[in-house]
Amino acid sequence: MSLSHKINRYSSLIKDFNNWPSFLFYKTGKKSSFVFKMRNGFKIEVKRKMLPPFKESFFDKVYLKHFPQNSLPNHPTIVDIGANVGFFSLAMFSQYPKARIIAFEPMPFNFNQLKDYQNTFSKFNWEIENKAIAANNKGLTLFSSTIDGFSTMAGVFSSDQKAEKIEVGTLTLKEVLEGKGIETIDLLKLDCEGSEYSILYNLEAHLFDRIKLMSIETHPGEEGDENHEGMIRFLEEKGYLLKEQVNSDGTGYVWAWK
Repeated sequence: MSLSHKINRYSSLIKDFNNWPSFLFYKTGKKSSFVFKMRNGFKIEVKRKMLPPFKESFFDKVYLKHFPQNSLPNHPTIVDIGANVGFFSLAMFSQYPKARIIAFEPMPFNFNQLKDYQNTFSKFNWEIENKAIAANNKGLTLFSSTIDGFSTMAGVFSSDQKAEKIEVGTLTLKEVLEGKGIETIDLLKLDCEGSEYSILYNLEAHLFDRIKLMSIETHPGEEGDENHEGMIRFLEEKGYLLKEQVNSDGTGYVWAWK
């Protein structure tokens, strides 16, 4: 992690959380979880092993990083693809408590934790489904470092670190729009470890008019257009303005808007 990244992360910690000194003390100990208390009154308990994705959404705000100011309405409709245990959704609820969020997570352990958070924060308009979004609704094989435990790396591409596999149910993004009665997706977030290409490349062209903002984590794929540059070209052809970030390992982020 770069020095500037650390500075920005700790600045967010101090700015947004009123019990930040307690968290710094917690980091030196062995307690299994910590209750974060935000200055706006939002509270959330996070297990130690789940801190990395929590920090990504709450400290780094990575999925919102380069959107224009005030680009979301007060009551946004958000689709969270690759919800993991729910931290991005919860970060959005902490800022937009009247949002409607539909979240999809196919991995069993992650989904159970997501369901626990949904029950804890039952006042929010939060729909969750134990499915992946894909090019079709015929199911999908995912590869992961573990099937029975917490994972942030389950995706469609296999590797030495993702040796276990699981068959999961799928829906298309078109089916989500139609089945959930969504006229407009104000923000579509995709962190789905390689499925971002098949999801978007197979979506009917006219449906992009109903997606205002997209926050996408890109991953190196197997086909010629399954890479960060291919995604950039595709979104520009669809009329999106964008900012991007490319990492040394070939992954990256894209923030696109109309």
